[in-house]
Amino acid sequence: MVPFFRDNAVCGFEQEPDGGFLIATTRHGIFRWRDGQFTALHTEVDALLRTPGLYRARRLRDGSLALILANQNGTVFVAADGRLLWRVDDNSGLPTSVLFDVAPDREGGLWLCLATGLARIEWPSAFSLFDRAQRVARHAWSMARHDGVFYFGTDEGLYRLVPGRAETGNARFELVMKGRTVALLPDPRGLIAVTNTSGIVQLDATGPRKILEPAKSVFALLRSQRDPDRVWLGSADDVRSMRRVGETWRDEGPIAGVPTGTRTLAETADGAAVDRELDGWRRIASAGARRARPSRAGTRK
Repeated sequence: MVPFFRDNAVCGFEQEPDGGFLIATTRHGIFRWRDGQFTALHTEVDALLRTPGLYRARRLRDGSLALILANQNGTVFVAADGRLLWRVDDNSGLPTSVLFDVAPDREGGLWLCLATGLARIEWPSAFSLFDRAQRVARHAWSMARHDGVFYFGTDEGLYRLVPGRAETGNARFELVMKGRTVALLPDPRGLIAVTNTSGIVQLDATGPRKILEPAKSVFALLRSQRDPDRVWLGSADDVRSMRRVGETWRDEGPIAGVPTGTRTLAETADGAAVDRELDGWRRIASAGARRARPSRAGTRK
């Protein structure tokens, strides 16, 4: 008997396209056997493959692996290079964590053989759903990517997306700051956020720091491309701007001649600010000017 098979309890044995074999063991992970040589396939979930251990492994059509864990611990999916992709169990929507096998179908889906019956999932899926099951607030106001991190503003507060890891589970949103967060703006010195409790704050390594208490409730932020130290602010009653001066921000006040506020701002190529009306756009400030009469910039077609 080959010593490998004498020393390891095998729970999976599949032939690979190149003529080798994928071998899954109950306590020592996954191996490839080709030309008489055994090579360990290391993954980000190797610790799970030792404890609780592995019940069955399947190579899927896209090259990823479905690793069914022992002792009712669900299934983990890893990429061909060993990266954790997803862990599926009763916490991620299945009626049970007890899985016995998986099988792909001709439409690209994946059938799961459960202790309670059959279930089908799209794998790999083009979408990820984060809802109340993942403790994410329902009402979304804003979103932005800052320094490679995705942020999400809700009625309950500001969340950030934490990538999935073998030690902590699937990707999830964690609360960064409480309070309704209606607008976000990436900034080299820290993400800028508009909240209903603390005004406009900037997040740095020490946490949120108030940079401005606007006179009106702000719903939109837009950095000027012509003047990066200026940020346009759209509120329910006016359009104004704030400007960075050294380490602080200064409220430059409302733009004269704008009769109403806005929730949508944009900037033209010449640096003028425009906002959205029901029947088009209006030009509300020219480049370099702080007080200009509004003019119609276009209509909706």
